[in-house]
Amino acid sequence: MGESATKPMLAREAVTFEGRLGIQHRDILEALAKHHANVGIIFAHLARYYARTFPDLVEMIEVPGAERLSSTIALAAAATPLHPHAAIAFEEFFLGIASSLYPRYGFAAMSPEEYDRKLDLDP
Repeated sequence: MGESATKPMLAREAVTFEGRLGIQHRDILEALAKHHANVGIIFAHLARYYARTFPDLVEMIEVPGAERLSSTIALAAAATPLHPHAAIAFEEFFLGIASSLYPRYGFAAMSPEEYDRKLDLDP
């Protein structure tokens, strides 16, 4: 696709979207399925998963240079979670199961150290 063709696509944000104010990675597939959008930008591992799972709906197109915009998958605990049992279950999944499950389905590979690395969030 190239950088020159990508710039106009990124020049404006979605003004309205039926759903949450902030578009999350899980909203991209819904927006495509409901024809609210023609394209969506998400993490490569999710695009690969969606294209494999819903081949009649989506196609993955890699954007050259996008790898320099990658980020760390992280888990942050809430002081008072809205759903405490769900928060505990997700933490158990992320720290205990994700390291073996993610690579099997093409999700971002992380080293064993990355799954338990503590990030300093203080300025």
